[in-house]
Amino acid sequence: MSKTRMTVTVLVAVALGTAGCGGSKSTSQGSSSTSTSATQTQPSNNGPALTAAQLIAKADPICARMTAVRLSHKIRSRQDYLRVSAELYGSEQQALAEMRKLVPPGSLAETWSKMLTSYKAISEDVSKVGQVAATGNSTELQPLATNATRLQHQVAELARAAGFKECGQFL
Repeated sequence: MSKTRMTVTVLVAVALGTAGCGGSKSTSQGSSSTSTSATQTQPSNNGPALTAAQLIAKADPICARMTAVRLSHKIRSRQDYLRVSAELYGSEQQALAEMRKLVPPGSLAETWSKMLTSYKAISEDVSKVGQVAATGNSTELQPLATNATRLQHQVAELARAAGFKECGQFL
């Protein structure tokens, strides 16, 4: 497989499940030596806690918007890949900032914090994929894609178990 094709393949794999949505419905679990941020991403403590239904009603549209953003990108070349990874990272950071403003009910506080942490790590992997693609070193891309896939599965399971629809599924 050519470097350009491998790069495009990995971006698509990483981009399809990045922040704002869970992961694919596949059951394969990958492992990776790629480290992710150990810092728990906490929601803000501004304002009263939402009910579970309110949190889902506010978060799911953010997830749906991110799905639309990801699907709107056409990747045909390495240059497209480099451009798209930067655009996706920016969109994901904006979505993550919106999600951090949502205060979960106590019953979902731990789940919500884990979801935000996973979204942040996936977003960081998308940024790293863009950096690695710029160097042309395709051997570093697979661990990033594997890690992002693993995180996508984890966050999808958390989201679905908590009752999220858009945030708990992707394609």
